[in-house]
Amino acid sequence: MTTGRPTWNPVVSMVKGTAIILMVAGHSLPVGNWFRDYIYMFHMPLFFFVSGYCFKSKHLSDWRGFAYRRLRGLWWPFVKYGVPAVLLHNVFCWVNLYGAACSVEPYSASQTLKAVVMQFAMSGAEPLLGAYWFLNTLLGASVLFYVSLRWLGRRWGFVALMAGSAGCLLLMPYVGMLRIVFRMFFAASYMMVGHCASVHLVGKPLGHTLWLAAVLALVVGVATLFLPHEMTDATLPTLLPCMVVAVAGVSALWLLCERLHGRWPQSRLIMWLAYAGDNTLVILTWHFPCFKLVTLLIVMMNHLPMSQLAHIPIIEEFASQGWWLAYLAAGVLLPLTFDDFRFLIRMKSILCKIPNKFLVLTIYLTFYLHATLSAA
Repeated sequence: MTTGRPTWNPVVSMVKGTAIILMVAGHSLPVGNWFRDYIYMFHMPLFFFVSGYCFKSKHLSDWRGFAYRRLRGLWWPFVKYGVPAVLLHNVFCWVNLYGAACSVEPYSASQTLKAVVMQFAMSGAEPLLGAYWFLNTLLGASVLFYVSLRWLGRRWGFVALMAGSAGCLLLMPYVGMLRIVFRMFFAASYMMVGHCASVHLVGKPLGHTLWLAAVLALVVGVATLFLPHEMTDATLPTLLPCMVVAVAGVSALWLLCERLHGRWPQSRLIMWLAYAGDNTLVILTWHFPCFKLVTLLIVMMNHLPMSQLAHIPIIEEFASQGWWLAYLAAGVLLPLTFDDFRFLIRMKSILCKIPNKFLVLTIYLTFYLHATLSAA
């Protein structure tokens, strides 16, 4: 059984592109900003919704293929970027990328080893990869979603996932680690909603699309005023309202993207949003490091001590003064530019020679030992 959906859907890519831009905007804005609160009402559920929407029913009879794709797309990036980030942790402390401003101290040798091991368990992401909590949540949610869909079907699977979310919230005061499990159950619930949407709504045109999108966006705005929340902050009484508001925000954005693509399918903005949506992992990985360039500019222009460079992800005082736009631009554009020009690095075959690898390793070890001994 297949869903009949095309391999690549430009509207889905546009939705993902808009979602990743909203995520960077949310990280760029200071806490308490209304627009930040508005974004946080639905932007993370949107990613889980899209994941469920794109799930192909043929994988229900091929769990090995599904597991391989999830591990390759989620576990491997976490390890690939997480381990080098841990090994460079003390170097980052030495150059003020970490420090007292973000409450991060240098690692001892044993702490470094433990942190490396934790990367393979998708736990303890480095501060510069702080958004990587999404990867381990999506992996756990994918397992719960798959099992629920396969054994219970869409309707009862959704009921079971919401019941699991509620159960975690009930027991959380007694078992603190259930916060992580709750996050996975709740994310899997959004995945199930997205999968149901792909089955029941694909190919069914909706009239008055813009009016409906505007009403749904207004619902999110009103909820932001009276019930501001993030997906991970839901409580038992607000569990269902959080779900309803998030789905309203997801639907509003989806309808808007469908309308824009239907009217200007070949416009540069549409194509760029789709391109960003096809490279969400690049932006997710690199937007915090790119924020550091803006922070460095703020430090230099305002003659601040270099220790202020350690703020993660932003210096909120300056973000509230308009610098959030610079953070947003750097967090979205620089990772995509970097990804576009990676092939130039690959053309430099000299970088692949063994002597240069030893040189890089020697330089790193020198910095690491210096930072470790300085901390001691």
